[in-house]
Amino acid sequence: MTATIGYAFGNIDCELGTQLAGFNAVRPCTSIHKSLYARLLLIRSTSDYCFIQMDTICIDDDFLDLIASRLANSESRKKTSLPVLRILIQVRAV
Repeated sequence: MTATIGYAFGNIDCELGTQLAGFNAVRPCTSIHKSLYARLLLIRSTSDYCFIQMDTICIDDDFLDLIASRLANSESRKKTSLPVLRILIQVRAV
């Protein structure tokens, strides 16, 4: 059995001025203290799996649905057999 493995990462810093979530009702982003990243690992074999890790504290269901939808409907998705159920998303505080 052979497997093909792909890896990608990208910066996910918000734009300055973006309203941040949290306990303070009005809290715009005024600077970037430490850059945040997302990483993706795709394993293609007899079954395909996609692992996504993001430097965030949490994400809500709407954002999860958006990620799954974009992966399911992307141009590269049409060339694979990756069902949405084989996508694992993990978040971590940095």
